[in-house]
This record gives sequence, structure tokens and C-alpha cells, in this order.
Amino acid sequence: MSVVIDILLNEKISYAILKEIYDVPSNMVNQKNYKKDLDIVVNCSKNEIIDKFINHDNLLHIEKNSFFDKINNIRVDIYFKTLNVGYYHYLKIDQKSYGQNKIQDIEYLIYIILDPILKFSFYQNRHQYILNKYFNNFENNDLKIKLSNIIGKLLTNKLLDKLRIGDFYISNSFIKICKFRMLFINDNFVLMLRNRFFNATKI
Repeated sequence: MSVVIDILLNEKISYAILKEIYDVPSNMVNQKNYKKDLDIVVNCSKNEIIDKFINHDNLLHIEKNSFFDKINNIRVDIYFKTLNVGYYHYLKIDQKSYGQNKIQDIEYLIYIILDPILKFSFYQNRHQYILNKYFNNFENNDLKIKLSNIIGKLLTNKLLDKLRIGDFYISNSFIKICKFRMLFINDNFVLMLRNRFFNATKI
């Protein structure tokens, strides 16, 4: 599947792939800008394995934790123990996911709810399709509980209420409040200060 997985297997490091829970029709995808990639969470710290990736002849280091697999012609985005966008680490992956080499459906749903608004500030067509499929078929109370642990109960209720009825417009002010709430989990506040201090010293 990827040189990255070969390296992880060789180093005996467990991993979990982010695999879509629903197949997204091609007409739901912007074919010009969207290229399917491999997202993978590894069960170790960055320092334990990153040099193996950077120094591998068949991996091109694109940026930060992203690589291009030359053999399989695919971009690979790597997460270390938690799903994150920048210094917003919002979900620690459960050990059970590493045992089955893929994240659980509930983890993927949290990813598809939070990642687009943190990264793009809106839901693309493929995100909307997946969320509509989920809310049209069933709803797991665990989703509300886990999401509440990340952004709080009030924000969770407001967000889920919108998504249930297919309202995918999320205001910038709402996103800012979500980001502020996330600063107080997973040491994100410390990570933010380190990031800003590092950038300030580069000026």
C-alpha cells in the first residue's frame, strides 16, 4: 500500500489508517483539486520514526509530516498518536484502532466533522455527502460524548443540530470559538505558545 507502512512494519510500530466509512461518488469530488491520499496515524512519537521517512530513497518529503510515495504514486499524511490540524490536536486515537490497523468509525466521524472546518473553514461536497449519509442512517450517542470532550457540550449540540438538517454553513466566529475551546485540551495551549515563539524568532 505504501513505503511508509513497510517502514512501520519493519520497525514494529503499530498504525491506524483513516479509511472512509462511505464510498463517495465521483461527482461529489472536485476532480481538479482533489487527489486521494493516504492518511495514517502512527502509535509513536515523531522523533522515534521521522528520520526513517525523511531518509528513505522512495519517499519525497513534501512538508512537515507529509511525504510523496514515489513507488505507489501517492501522498501520505502522517499523524502521531492524535489527529490534528496544526497545533490543534483534537483526538487521541484509541489503542483498539491500532490493533485493527484502521481508525474506528466514531473516530473517523469526528475527523470528518472537525478537520474540514479547522483546515478549510467549510465542508466540501465529499464531507457533506459522508455526513448526510451518517445522519440519515443512524446516530451514535458516543459521537456527542466524544465531541463534547473536545469542544464542549454547548458547541457540540449547536454543531450537530446544524449537521442533522444538512446545514453545512459554519460561521467564522463559531470556528474561532471551537479553536479557543480546543486550546485547553491535549496541551494545545502550550503547543500554540511554542509555535508562536518559534515563528517570532524567525523574523
